[in-house]
Amino acid sequence: MVAMVGSVLSDEESVDELRAAWAEVSRGYARCWAAMAEVARRTTSGWETAEIAAALTFTSRRADYELGCAQTLIDQLPRVHTALATGELDHHKARVFTDYLADLTPAQAGGICARLVPVAPGWTTGQLAARLLREVQAIDPDYTRRTYQEAVRRRAVHGYLDHTGTAVLTGSGLPAADAAAAAARLDALADDLRTAGYPATVGQTRADLYLRLLDGTLDGLSRPQILTTMLRLGPLAPADPDPERSPQPDRGDLYHESPQRQAPHQPPPAEQPAPAEQPERGQQPSSACSGETGTNRPVRYGIEVRVRLSTLLGLDEHPAELPGWGPIPAAAARDLVSAQHAAEWRIAIVDAEGYLLHGDLTRRRPGPPDVRGGHAGGIVEIALPVSMLDQLPALAPEHPEWARVLHGISGSWQHREAARAALDQHPNRRFARAALRRHVQMRDRHCIGPGCRRRATTADLDHTHDHAYGGRTVTTNSGPNCGCHHTMKHQGGWTLTQPKAGHFVWASPLGQIYRTRGEPIIPDLPQPLPRRVDPDPPGVLMTWEAPTFRPPEPLPPPTRPPPAALPDQPPF
Repeated sequence: MVAMVGSVLSDEESVDELRAAWAEVSRGYARCWAAMAEVARRTTSGWETAEIAAALTFTSRRADYELGCAQTLIDQLPRVHTALATGELDHHKARVFTDYLADLTPAQAGGICARLVPVAPGWTTGQLAARLLREVQAIDPDYTRRTYQEAVRRRAVHGYLDHTGTAVLTGSGLPAADAAAAAARLDALADDLRTAGYPATVGQTRADLYLRLLDGTLDGLSRPQILTTMLRLGPLAPADPDPERSPQPDRGDLYHESPQRQAPHQPPPAEQPAPAEQPERGQQPSSACSGETGTNRPVRYGIEVRVRLSTLLGLDEHPAELPGWGPIPAAAARDLVSAQHAAEWRIAIVDAEGYLLHGDLTRRRPGPPDVRGGHAGGIVEIALPVSMLDQLPALAPEHPEWARVLHGISGSWQHREAARAALDQHPNRRFARAALRRHVQMRDRHCIGPGCRRRATTADLDHTHDHAYGGRTVTTNSGPNCGCHHTMKHQGGWTLTQPKAGHFVWASPLGQIYRTRGEPIIPDLPQPLPRRVDPDPPGVLMTWEAPTFRPPEPLPPPTRPPPAALPDQPPF
């Protein structure tokens, strides 16, 4: 059948056939889930899954999972089910909707579905999950804060053997900022270790460090001593002498770019492939953010956080973002920003649609540094709409600790034209200067490859029109490309153009056109629609580091993932 189709259809038609076949699969899932919900309605309460498991030869666990998806779609998310039944939305994305919206009120879930279902077909599951989490946090900030704290309260570490007999060791309920800082430190250690000659891939090196940092082998050692000890001990397992059987080059970050749960038998998603991260030009090298100071006192690794100015001032509770991880509650972001006085602080002033108009650095900081511990390195990006500039003089006396920062933002905006012209002053340079790199990172947010969510600060700064063929090093010819998409452009037969700054057009070898653009710096979010909950007990300070309260609907405790997930089950 494949040979016949290939001999009859043109290149473009073969892609259309692929899309049509995939839509048919999704329509089948809609029909199956509707039938499953109907069987459950006709079955004695408490034994719904028994009938389904017997009829489809499912395990009880699988029947429970599938029925949960079916009932959520039919009863709570009819708009999602309709899109699935028409083939507009695939079943993997429908599962993502059920995962993130199942616990919302009908009004909240309906509002989010009305906003996202029409545009979800153009996103990957990872992109959809990140947007859903951000919408959920924006529509009910207080409930989000409570569920976040409850999940942190139930934090745990889990270990088990997968189908290969090797171990999986993972944590759940970890505070997002602390997990990101730990991942960043592990990344930096692995990069330095491989630079020093450690004979393993990036992934293998991270795994070796991960285990030896936990098993006590590296207890009490400084950073240089860690590197020396790791080089002396060598990899945990010898390299495979057969190059055809050797592990493939690492194609992603230490952590998954998608906040979805990963099925244990599946490899990490390959949507965000990239080479080993390298220190950014114009930023501190990894040694400056290594978690060691001149006195050998541990300091937490700084991380990148993006947050609105209005949120930092307490004017709203919009979620912030840890690039590469996803949104975090406003309270967590405020605590993180207050601890990162030593980070590189960026100012992003955006237009009415949320896209960059002017970006700059600021040396000004609000009040004294956080006294709870040092944070070395990292990036703090503070965003505000251009319409807010007129309010800054009035906000300064209301927020005196932020007055210097607010005055600095106003002054930076006044000099925006000179700063913009300076970005393109060196068009013949092979490598962009720090200001241009920073501008492109802020403008494009992530890799410009179709569907890729690799963050821009860890991607290559690529010339859209190659420098070797006369391409200029300017804003309209630059964009972040991860290792995979950079290679795809040069060796995969794909072509890339940038008709307008920040707007990219990919042409595939089969004649398909894919347009990409970075996400808005300040995205459109729903208005808060909080549910009724009991008020916080008096006299207790609510912070993300003190998980004191339980949500009105307690989350189930973390459980070991199923040992035999389905081939068509999405990675969450």
